[in-house]
Amino acid sequence: MFMQILFDTLDYLNLMLAEYVNWYNNIRINSSLGYITLVAYRKIIHKKAV
Repeated sequence: MFMQILFDTLDYLNLMLAEYVNWYNNIRINSSLGYITLVAYRKIIHKKAV
């Protein structure tokens, strides 16, 4: 089930989308990555590759 939201303006939609992407990448923890965020995981992987 998905929430349907009507956005008043395209600018407001862009703002909400940017906030969601920020949450998804920087705040949301992922159990398959060891309960860390995607950004933290990418930093770890980058350090191993260097």
